[in-house]
Amino acid sequence: MKILHNIKVKMCALLLFAAAPFTPPTMAQQGYAVFDEATGTLTFKYGTPTGTVDVDYYETDDTSYGGNANVGWKKHASECTQVIFEPSFKNARPVSCQGWFSSFKKIASFQGLEYLNTEEVVYFGSMFYNCSSLVSLDLSHFNTENAIEFASMFYGCSNLTELDLTNFKTPKAQTTSFMFCACGKLKTLLIPNFDTSNVRFFSNMFRSLAELEELDIAHFDFSSCTDINYMFEGCAKLKRIDVSNLSTAKVMNFTGVFANCSSLTSLTFGPNFSLEKNYDNYGSTSAPFEKCTQLRYIDFRASNHTNAITAVDRGTYAANIFKKLPRTTVIYLPHGSQDVTDAENVVYSYNGDANDLRCPKYYSEDKVDIEFPYDFITNEAEYKRTMSTECGSVILPYAFTSNSNVRAYTLEKEYDNDMWFVSTETVPAHTPFVFKKLRGSQGNFTQRDTSKNFGITIYATRDTEEDPAGPYTASANLGGWTMKGYYVNQTLDSYSDLYYIRGDKFVRANGESLQFPPHRVTFHGSWAISPSGSPAGAPSYEIKFKENSTTGIDKIDAEESNVETQAVYDITGRQIPTAKRGVNIVRMKDGSTRKVIIK
Repeated sequence: MKILHNIKVKMCALLLFAAAPFTPPTMAQQGYAVFDEATGTLTFKYGTPTGTVDVDYYETDDTSYGGNANVGWKKHASECTQVIFEPSFKNARPVSCQGWFSSFKKIASFQGLEYLNTEEVVYFGSMFYNCSSLVSLDLSHFNTENAIEFASMFYGCSNLTELDLTNFKTPKAQTTSFMFCACGKLKTLLIPNFDTSNVRFFSNMFRSLAELEELDIAHFDFSSCTDINYMFEGCAKLKRIDVSNLSTAKVMNFTGVFANCSSLTSLTFGPNFSLEKNYDNYGSTSAPFEKCTQLRYIDFRASNHTNAITAVDRGTYAANIFKKLPRTTVIYLPHGSQDVTDAENVVYSYNGDANDLRCPKYYSEDKVDIEFPYDFITNEAEYKRTMSTECGSVILPYAFTSNSNVRAYTLEKEYDNDMWFVSTETVPAHTPFVFKKLRGSQGNFTQRDTSKNFGITIYATRDTEEDPAGPYTASANLGGWTMKGYYVNQTLDSYSDLYYIRGDKFVRANGESLQFPPHRVTFHGSWAISPSGSPAGAPSYEIKFKENSTTGIDKIDAEESNVETQAVYDITGRQIPTAKRGVNIVRMKDGSTRKVIIK
């Protein structure tokens, strides 16, 4: 019940309340606030106000009222620049701080907050809502053990860069929705003692914390949770979020939970995550991973609900959880999940064997790095690169086989001021190579293996800037060259003799710092190459594959040739031990290539 009384007194003060049960207004000691228009200062005191003042009484211990007190000083929100709590105010015992400083947009800091005794406070909701000029906030003296509501407590504190709530203990908390939402500059948030065992509403709790890079919520208890929609939406710099304790037994809203977490690389869910609820009734799983562009895998293997994620077809309504998920994200299903047929990038336990992981089809694309918690085997692998030129370089986590559209080349040697690449039928996994789109081939570079024999193993390895797995050393027939390949972006600035492909030319680094996207491969040798007619150290070189045929038909026997042969290939490009009847492609040791017909 809300009770209001108005009394005219001389001073301009706003009477707060006493700790004792509500009684008609008297001049007894009690908490009140005084606003100084000249300095823009709001001062909180405890005692007996004197003079003439407008007094607003209200009662806040009626829980049906939700603690949303009608504090009279809010009328000074647009004028107030400073808030001071005097030592005398420590004798006040507020029950609610709900909305006390909501939209006080000019306050940069508070003085004497240690004199605000919060041991009886039940409601903290919107206390600092939209205090957009706050740059610091010391709440180390706050007692939060009796509070049930924290909704929007710091919403819109857009200039706070750090918030230490280590002393916050919240055993009775029920609502934390929007608590830190829109604190766009917050870089440090410490909440190690948050007790969330009774919290039902987490929605939007950390939404739009665009600068936050670390967040420790491993201790969070979600057992009472019913709503987590948009909980982390817009946390653009978070790379990891520990959701191993996330329980969805009571959750009815999972919408957009991780949307726009554009730096998030992986998610590993625990045993209590399940999608077995009838979400068709709630319509509440829409696009939880939308625009998570760096999300490499989602691991559901620990879930005790084996059929929790069975609708792996991302186009169906039942699979709303996968709606707008990046195509390159790998999904590990719970052990024992059934009905997996041809789903792309979905890994499951084959025949119930937890150690035998299969993927119907694995898809990857250029500029997307690779990170998996477990190895798996796939019966079809595809890599795609959008091409604007004829040639490129690449390193793949599985073997590549030349085909009618694309031919692979590995670096052979330096000869006559050129870098020579030799045509290769099959390139092993994790081996750098150059590829060339063949004449007449259309579209982008797409590599597929459809052997259907589960013969392609995708290894759980990843190169990172912090932990590079290279260098990759080529076999001896490559003249001692060492090739470096990376799956993720790498900045290389230590190789003066490093080469890479730009457009249709080889470019020498010349000591410049280079940024390479995932799947691209660079080559470097122990010498500088100067093409004919170009000055020493010229920055670019023509790509030459040295496959020119001689004019006419040379009828030769390899044994009688005055020039030693290096390798023989049949008309399909497959290397063979010796020349056979019909057309042969013979690579000579002087670097030339001849077309030979043996009758």
